[in-house]
Amino acid sequence: MLVALMFLAATACEKGRVEKPEIGARSAKKEKRAEKKDGSKSKKDWPKYEIYAPGELTDDRFRTPENIRSLVFAGDIMMADRLAPFVDEEGVDYPFRATQALLKSADLTIGNLETPIAVEAKKRRDKGFFYKTPPGTLEGLRQAGFDVVSLANNHVRDCDAGGVLETLKFVDEHGLGRFGAGKTLAEAKSPLVVDVKGLKIAFVGFNGAEVYLTDFRQFEKGLWDTRKARALADLQATDTLPGTLVAEENDVREMVRAAKAVADMVVVFPHWGIRYHRPVFEGQERFARAAIDEGADLVVGTHVHFWQATEVYKGKPIVYGIGNFAFGSHNPKADHGLVVRALVEGKSVKSVELYPTYTNNRAEQVRFQPKIMKGADAEKELAKLKADSAKRSAEITIENGVGYLRF
Repeated sequence: MLVALMFLAATACEKGRVEKPEIGARSAKKEKRAEKKDGSKSKKDWPKYEIYAPGELTDDRFRTPENIRSLVFAGDIMMADRLAPFVDEEGVDYPFRATQALLKSADLTIGNLETPIAVEAKKRRDKGFFYKTPPGTLEGLRQAGFDVVSLANNHVRDCDAGGVLETLKFVDEHGLGRFGAGKTLAEAKSPLVVDVKGLKIAFVGFNGAEVYLTDFRQFEKGLWDTRKARALADLQATDTLPGTLVAEENDVREMVRAAKAVADMVVVFPHWGIRYHRPVFEGQERFARAAIDEGADLVVGTHVHFWQATEVYKGKPIVYGIGNFAFGSHNPKADHGLVVRALVEGKSVKSVELYPTYTNNRAEQVRFQPKIMKGADAEKELAKLKADSAKRSAEITIENGVGYLRF
């Protein structure tokens, strides 16, 4: 049994039970949209890959020796919007049925919850995409094996301050650990410390200001200061306003030092990079290395909606981006991500495994249910990751459709 030692004022409540999310009746317009989401009616024949179907992966594949602790990281999760009809009709566990063997195998499973979980709070209307997800969907995460969620992302305040408070409440009620957002800035910056078979592991999360650049051209046009100011206004918590952290380098260093003081290991799980921009952004590299300089043991990032390169810095692993996971978007650019498994021996990460995923929700093979790739197709996707990572002097070996980051 995992014991979450929250380095926060609030503690998680005992897990609630919800039979089905309260998504509500769909309008005729939504019914029509749901029909369009059926992969069999897609206007394009998307590539078909070798994938593991639901039930094909088994727990035996992921067993580890007793002295090894395993951590599994999944990317962006948002079980609303275009995913909502599938959850409504198939159940809250639908998005995770093909990956749950890997998710459940871990001693601790972590994901990025990129949506407010709210009932009363209203969605904002002053930017392009706004999310709001019913609390019943959290039961799907629990059933799939998730233990901890990061709330450090650019959608945490989509339902304003009230949505943040509801999210904190519902996540606690469903027995999930959380970090990266809070009722105050101090809480948002505080680490979550989890006891994993006697080892205290601290998690911290934050946003890079570049998450408010809609594409790299905005950076090239000199809009950095404008977009950073907007990110701070939209997302940043204060002493009296709930939210998350839009970090500076000194914040990252401070957070890691504080986490190191109360734990045996520190994991940094940031939301950063420029969406749909594969190259690692300068701030990502700078923040990751600063975190490791201060004592972080592992860095795994989210936000750009597909995978980014890996790196090893001072003997510590960095996975800059793992992409989408169960995410209610129809953008076919979000086509390939990663599930990361880190194996810990003693107080050190000894191995990082990279499982390529197919996440194009328009494809019939996916339909809002991410799939782990296998065979030659998995190795081709990993070969691309290997080539990108080699530019950062990182070595990946590929064996039986799994990438292994060497360090």
